[in-house]
Amino acid sequence: MNMIGRRAFIARAFATLAFGTVGLEFARASSDKLDAEKLKVALRVTTDGQAKFIDDVVEKVEKGDVPEQLLYTAYRYAMKKQPGRRVFYFRLCLVELAKRSGLKVKFLTF
Repeated sequence: MNMIGRRAFIARAFATLAFGTVGLEFARASSDKLDAEKLKVALRVTTDGQAKFIDDVVEKVEKGDVPEQLLYTAYRYAMKKQPGRRVFYFRLCLVELAKRSGLKVKFLTF
């Protein structure tokens, strides 16, 4: 078994925490908000109906009808799915999360 000394452990822990914090701040600063164009590219939107759906969702988030956290949760869920089907999983997740949170929001279909 590989034993690590106390100083080495503390140094590695500190480096991991420092790098993790810097990485999180960089990610937060670089992707300040998910706008419609970033979502369309990441979710691989292929039709006009899908593009209109994404525009509608972003508009509802900006108006405050849909919490931004729901958008990010659905986005993270969809990004774990197959690249060609991400927009479908995004819509399914977003509709289900809105229903569970009690929002009376009507989303477009595609």
